[in-house]
Amino acid sequence: MATGATRWGWDLDADTSLVADARHRIGELLTSWGCDALIADAQLVVTELLTNSILHAESACRVTLELSPDGLRIEVTDRDPSPPEPQPFDREREGGRGLLIVGTLASAWGIEQREGGKTVWAELAV
Repeated sequence: MATGATRWGWDLDADTSLVADARHRIGELLTSWGCDALIADAQLVVTELLTNSILHAESACRVTLELSPDGLRIEVTDRDPSPPEPQPFDREREGGRGLLIVGTLASAWGIEQREGGKTVWAELAV
């Protein structure tokens, strides 16, 4: 586990090409925190939350990771106050599975309304 800073965040423009960079950063950050076992799930959760934010909120957003003894909290904050709505699984639909994936991987997840937007968060157990 990490002995130094255990909270990190960065701002991203509303550009889906930046999702790959976010995945890479998360891998490096979690490696530096000694949390290699969380990398794959954290990268997938961030990919889903960030892509939802970019596609639906159409605003810049902030990704924040915070490590505690209980787990890793991942947050994506954007400027759209509309909460995302999980869609039922549909084999025929090409998209719409992001929150189902997040719900499967996370020990908990939710939405917090903020002034001028919202934060969608997920927690991964260590």
